[in-house]
Amino acid sequence: MGKQLEDLEITQCVFAGDKVTSPNHLGILAHGSGIQVHHCVFYNAKLTVVFWTSGSRGHSMRNCFVHGAYGSGVWTSEIADDFEFRNNVIANGNYVWTYQSGASAGRDPDAGAQRSGSPTATEKQRVHYKVVNSLFAANKKMACSGTGANLGFKDIDASFIELINTKISDQPVTVELDETRKNFLHPVAGSEAAKIGVGLFLNSGT
Repeated sequence: MGKQLEDLEITQCVFAGDKVTSPNHLGILAHGSGIQVHHCVFYNAKLTVVFWTSGSRGHSMRNCFVHGAYGSGVWTSEIADDFEFRNNVIANGNYVWTYQSGASAGRDPDAGAQRSGSPTATEKQRVHYKVVNSLFAANKKMACSGTGANLGFKDIDASFIELINTKISDQPVTVELDETRKNFLHPVAGSEAAKIGVGLFLNSGT
C-alpha cells in the first residue's frame, strides 16, 4: 500500500482463472511508481493490472497476453502519461481499458464510490496514453470507468488512448490449449497475435 514505493518488476508470470470454478479477481494491484509488467499471461481473469497511485510515473506494460478478461484488460488510476504500453494483445474480453480518476482512487478501499464535490474523470481532461504495436481483438468495448468488484462499469470515450501501429479487430484470438506445447495458453503459433511477441518467452528485441 506504500505510495512512495518504486521499482517493482513482474515478469514471465501466468495469472489464470475461471469465472465460475476458480475466479481470479485481479493479478496485480500496486501503489507506487516504476511498476514494470512484461512478458506475462493473464488468462480468463476478471482484471489484470491496476496501476493504483494517481500521478505516479515510470510504469510499463509490455509483451503481455490478456485473454478473456471479463472485467478489463488494464486499469489506470490517472497515472502519468509516460506509461509505456506496447507489444500487448488484449483479446476475447469485456473492456480493454478502465480509467479511474485520481480522486476516486484515493478513497481506498471503495474505489468506485463518488463523493459529492469531488472531481471525476468526466469533469476534466483525461490523461492521454499511447498504445504502441498492440492488438485489441474481439473485445466487447474499449473503455470504461467504475468499480471492478461487481463489474459496475460504465462506457466512456476512448479518445484518451492514442493508437500507434495498433489494430482493433473483431476477430477472436485462438489460444494454444495443447498442454504438451511450449506455447500453451499463448496465441497459436504463426497467428497475427503471436507475431507481436507476447507471452512468457523473452526474445531479442522484446
